[in-house]
Amino acid sequence: MRYLFLLPVILIHSTTWPQTKPLDTNRDFGFWSSTQINYKFNKRWTFSLEEQYRLKDNLTAFDRLLTQLEAEYNLSKQFEFDLGLRHLWLNDNLGNQQGLEHHFRFHLDASHKTKVNRFSFRNRLRYQQQNQLGRSRLEEDYTSRYYRWKSAIIYNIRNWKLDPEITTEFFYHSQLGQLSGLLGFKYRLVFETKYRINKSQQINFRMLTEKELQIFNPQRNNVIEIKYNYSFKKKTKGGEK
Repeated sequence: MRYLFLLPVILIHSTTWPQTKPLDTNRDFGFWSSTQINYKFNKRWTFSLEEQYRLKDNLTAFDRLLTQLEAEYNLSKQFEFDLGLRHLWLNDNLGNQQGLEHHFRFHLDASHKTKVNRFSFRNRLRYQQQNQLGRSRLEEDYTSRYYRWKSAIIYNIRNWKLDPEITTEFFYHSQLGQLSGLLGFKYRLVFETKYRINKSQQINFRMLTEKELQIFNPQRNNVIEIKYNYSFKKKTKGGEK
């Protein structure tokens, strides 16, 4: 299990984290920090509110600040659906028109999860759509759409709080005015672990690398993320959770 835990770290470090920059790849290193509050209303419904701050350009520039509200519906122990609404403040520091932009995004998820012995498997299909606020099509604001497929493997280690999770995710991007096909694809590889402080609090630590599948000058991003989660339930008539 030590090798299983270290393998994604070695892969990410050896293939994506060196500072040498090939001529055909644009590389960047970022940092994400976030806080999320989860409210379990009942066995079916869970609501969450997240605030996230991101850095880019090798930690030298502000990337975005986002606020996201989600509603999750558990159809059964294996299937769940999710609706998310997100407002973003994006820092556009490229091109002739630069500045802080306001965007709105929503997503729809369908997820499946199962357990086999000490392994857990999760799959998620997501559709997301994003537009810039305050601009119209006449001002070249075209809807950005993503279709995403995510798969994760988690292993539960006995007497160990930092269970490893390995995730792969594929993105297909569609937007008017941009080439589709191969140029619309991106993949993401994530290594994650979680530390549960108590029944209500948890800290997530993630290392991820993602790359556009483009022929010319693909963008590759490497990110470290730290996330704090606080969860609570609806109180019953007796005053207990």
